[in-house]
Amino acid sequence: MQTEISAEDLILNIQEFGAIGDGKSINTNAIQTAIDRAHTEGGGKVYFPSGQWMTGKIFLKSNVELDISPKAILLAAPGPIYGEPEGSIPSLIYGNQLENITITGGGVIEGKTGIIRDRGKGFGRRLIGLERCKNVKISNLTITHGGGCTLLLHSLDSLEIGHVKVLSFYDYDPEGGEGKDGVNLDGCSNVWIHDCEFRGSDDAFAFKARRSGFRTNSENIKLERCIFASRTSNAIQYELAC
Repeated sequence: MQTEISAEDLILNIQEFGAIGDGKSINTNAIQTAIDRAHTEGGGKVYFPSGQWMTGKIFLKSNVELDISPKAILLAAPGPIYGEPEGSIPSLIYGNQLENITITGGGVIEGKTGIIRDRGKGFGRRLIGLERCKNVKISNLTITHGGGCTLLLHSLDSLEIGHVKVLSFYDYDPEGGEGKDGVNLDGCSNVWIHDCEFRGSDDAFAFKARRSGFRTNSENIKLERCIFASRTSNAIQYELAC
């Protein structure tokens, strides 16, 4: 199960679009411009070099790869800036009805700077929120401090998650911190998850098939060589709401 990036291996360095990796500057416009450019060109890689790249909500596009390099940290900007458009998942990285997308690179996605557990209008509660997408790969990343749920993956078809570590406030606070679930896999099919570590303050990993406007079944899911740990709830949880 692989995603394919086209456009003759187009690589766009976010620094070329004005991004500053000092951990303070807000780079939302620069990063989004690079993503949009890669999509417009038919596909390509958006590259995050060494640095701490703070951003608000970014919208992934079809045929685009986010390459967060090993010494790069993608930081969530603070504030009620994640609620638009209304009805979308309030997440740092968001995608809806996309194809052939990849998030990889060996770096870190960090939510402690701007993602919260509690529901609040416009505030971010996830680090990655994807819905109704096809051919998705998430690999070689550490994803930490996820708020209400670190990864919310809803109605995806053909998903691979490999060599990913998800830490939802698990080891950062004596009481478990403000984090909640690690990964919620909701109505996804044709999934391969391997060589990962998922740790949550609540459920570390949850399979779901809940009622929604685009409900799909959860099926054909394979997990191999993974670690699951929860501080207060289930290592692996299954939920079905009729």
